[in-house]
Amino acid sequence: MRALSSSLGYEGDAHVVIFPGVPILWLDAGRTSSSPVDEYAKGRLSLYLSHTRGMYPPSLEAISESMRKVACFHPDERDALFASRITSEVSARNAAWAITITGWGHAQVNIPDSMGALLSAASFDCEQIELWSPCR
Repeated sequence: MRALSSSLGYEGDAHVVIFPGVPILWLDAGRTSSSPVDEYAKGRLSLYLSHTRGMYPPSLEAISESMRKVACFHPDERDALFASRITSEVSARNAAWAITITGWGHAQVNIPDSMGALLSAASFDCEQIELWSPCR
């Protein structure tokens, strides 16, 4: 559980250490949520605990496997918005490349209407480095 609890606030700014000084485009800028950001960690921890299935001490491998079994992804309006924002930013900066840090499904080029598929269709060469996949 220590590994999971340490990750709760990590994703939002982890890239700054690895890519200092690189311009940041927040893909979800302006997004509103029905639950405040400060509730995110509580909700995420609750999700992890629901996958312990009563085991004590909980096994990170078992929790991950349980979550993979129920993971699914369905593109939504955010994928088109992400692709549009990336396309605009790359064009405005006359850039040759960009890095995105997104959820697994958004990056998939083989899921129709996902951000990855939309960028691929717009002639972007999308290389994926998966740190986690629900299909492993």
